[in-house]
Amino acid sequence: MNHRTRLDWMYFFSYLYHNRVLNRQKITLKSPIKWVPVIGWSLQTAGYIFLNRKANSDEENIRRSLKYFEELGCKPNTLIFPEGTDLSPNNLSRSWAYSERKGMPKYDFVLHPRVKGFVWYVQTLRQVGGIQAVHDITVGYPDDIVCNERKVVLGHLPGQVHFHIKRYSIDQLPLDDKGLEDWIRTRWQEKEDRLHKFYSQEHSKRLFDGCQYRQPNFFRAGVLWLVLFMWCIAACWFIKLILISWPFRIYCTLLSVFFVSVTVKYGGMGRLEMEVYEKLHKPALKWAVKNN
Repeated sequence: MNHRTRLDWMYFFSYLYHNRVLNRQKITLKSPIKWVPVIGWSLQTAGYIFLNRKANSDEENIRRSLKYFEELGCKPNTLIFPEGTDLSPNNLSRSWAYSERKGMPKYDFVLHPRVKGFVWYVQTLRQVGGIQAVHDITVGYPDDIVCNERKVVLGHLPGQVHFHIKRYSIDQLPLDDKGLEDWIRTRWQEKEDRLHKFYSQEHSKRLFDGCQYRQPNFFRAGVLWLVLFMWCIAACWFIKLILISWPFRIYCTLLSVFFVSVTVKYGGMGRLEMEVYEKLHKPALKWAVKNN
């Protein structure tokens, strides 16, 4: 997916929910997010992959996570952002400078993808046998482009978010690294052209050309609003208990200490889960095979 704002992945949840695959979604995110109380801890527990922007440690973490998912047979959908960062004015300026140095075309609506990371990801998934297809996702905002978390907290959300999705079977992708580099660059040129047409239209008429729009499921949308309402009530009760109940405050303190300790020592709940799996489950399997 192109990374227009820091919140693209959050808006994508709605699409995944309506298509009933939200429970299989995994996302590669920046490491600082895992430290955010409650939200970051929840993402850790859900098995999301956090990156430290250090090639060696990140590659080992991703390889280990992908292999773990494959051995469990959970077949997740893993969302990655080949650009590596969002389309902020500063990042766009740096992308233009990079384009000039490399003699590459300047983009206005996307950043040049980090092809080596994408190639490594695909080839690693091929090695562990955990890839059947690559979905090329282009995100566009017809009206408001909400770029930061502060605006969301204040209730400023985009009226619509459009996703253009095209599926490529893994058999359609080149086998060699150079071919994959050319493939991802071609997809990003297509994104630039697609978004140029999208944003050239009037705000009220912005649509992706040449695709079939799926009508919203109002029943599932209603369920989502009901769940949101229940979460708001739960949040109010949570705050009330924090204020009036000292046992609940102790419980929250211990829970916070636990998550912080796990994050410091293991890198997160997902990493702890893999540690337990590798130390207990795998030896048990080997023992069973040996004694049979």
